[in-house]
Parts: sequence; C-alpha cells; structure tokens
Amino acid sequence: MRERLELWLFLFCFLGVMVSSEAQSSLPTHRNFLDQSPHMRHLDPNEAEAALERFWNQRFNGDFSFNFVLRHLPRRGEGVDYQGMLWGSGSDRNVFRIQLMRGAGDALTLLLQGGRNPKAWKRKNPSGEIVPLNKVEWQTPLVPGLQYAPVHFLIPFIYWKDWEYEGNQRIKGRPARLFRFFPPKAGKAVPLPDRIQSVRIALDTQFNGPLKFQLLNEAGAEEKSLQILKVKKVQDQWIPKSIEVVDSRLHDKTRFEVMAAALNLNLPPELFTPEGLNQESPQLPAEAYEHFR
Repeated sequence: MRERLELWLFLFCFLGVMVSSEAQSSLPTHRNFLDQSPHMRHLDPNEAEAALERFWNQRFNGDFSFNFVLRHLPRRGEGVDYQGMLWGSGSDRNVFRIQLMRGAGDALTLLLQGGRNPKAWKRKNPSGEIVPLNKVEWQTPLVPGLQYAPVHFLIPFIYWKDWEYEGNQRIKGRPARLFRFFPPKAGKAVPLPDRIQSVRIALDTQFNGPLKFQLLNEAGAEEKSLQILKVKKVQDQWIPKSIEVVDSRLHDKTRFEVMAAALNLNLPPELFTPEGLNQESPQLPAEAYEHFR
C-alpha cells in the first residue's frame, strides 16, 4: 500500500482527489469508529498549517489525458452533454489544456495554469488569436447555463493566505478537517462573484484529499459547492471519476465525468504554453486510454 496521496489540482482543479491506497473504500465509517478515530483529533495551529502544506505540495505522476463529458443536470428540464478532452502536465506548474465541443464546429480551447498566481488563456475562433481571459471570463460558464467556469477548474482559493482551521466534521461518513479561506483584502487574484466572501474546504483527515468545497456568501450560507462523487484506479493511480458543481440556490448541477484516462504520459512541454494553443491537440492511440462505462 503506498502511503503518498496524489492530488490532481484540477478542480475541483479542481479541481479532484486521488489516493494511493486500497483502503479508502473499505475503511469503516460508522459513528463509533469516527468518534474514537485519531483522525478526528483537533489540530493545533502548527499541525493545521502542516496539513495544508501537504495538500498544496501534492502532484500527479507524469502527464495525463482525460476524455470527459460535462453533463448538465438542471433541476427542471432536460439535461445535455458536452464532450471534451483535457491534457495535464505533471510538473509543478499545474497546467491544463482543455478542448470542449460546444456545438457543431464550435470548440472552446483553454490553457489554465494554477498555483498561487493563476493564469488562463483562450484561443479565439476563427482567428486563432491567443488572449488572456478577462475578469468576467474567469467566472463565465464554459457553455451558457452550465455551472462550470474556468475558476472552478483552477480552484485558486486554496492558495489564499488568509485562512482558519474550523475543526473536524463528518462529510458523507468520512472524517474531515474544515478550513475556511478568505480573499485578499486588496482584491481577489481570480475574480469570484462579489457575494462570495469565503470558501470552506473539507479535507479527508486520513488521505488529506478534498471531499467538498463550499463557496459561502457574507452570511456564511452556501452559494455553490463542488464535490468529488467517485474516484477510479487507473494504472496504479487514483483519479477523480466524477466531480459535481451545484448551484445551491437554483439546485442546478453540472457534472464533470471522466470517460477514459491515459496516465504516465510524456507530452511535449510546448503544448502547455499559450503559443502552443495553436498547435494541434495531442492525438494518442486508443490503447493508451482506459475506458469506463
């Protein structure tokens, strides 16, 4: 059993969570176990900071490619699926290249760079010009009506310096540590809606991976949440199989669902540069991917 947790900081950079252990699905989660578990022990300030440092410093092994679906699930009306591809760099840069088919002949191509100084670019159609995202585009849905926006892929709020440890709580039966992050007083490095005043993150106390993100308004009420629904083991690594963004007011959902994954790749570095967005996307052989139902 490998002890190291590998975190894919694609949101839910997102974002997601990967654990290098077979134990997560079999670990007991009943109340008596959790109440007595050392993983529910309250941390002192130094321990809390060390837990966040481990979370920040985790990386994926090698480059990777996901074939995914953005599945919009409105509270009312019919759902709709959008096909996409994602390529990620396993380097310390946390860079992701996304191509999303929004309709016949309409492909959205983005480059997202996470970390403490996040950046994002898009390729304009049909000119092919590469331009940075403006403040509005950071939080604009990739497709009108969807919940996913670029800011939800990068989850930049995990790097805000102003945070507090709120204690422990069970999240769907798992013991979790709660951390609340507050935006910089000089302004948010990556814009969120003005009504979002803080973000709460629940980290699994044993594997130190994220279970849930909550975007909170001034009153502390949840406006939007991001949650890992499933994980999947691929080529000896755990990846997020599905991640859901929920509008807590409208109850509309958009689910990021991985349909096939190729890991431990060595992709050309120039593909993860703004100039490289005009290069043809990587074409991997079908046998490089593990496909899921």
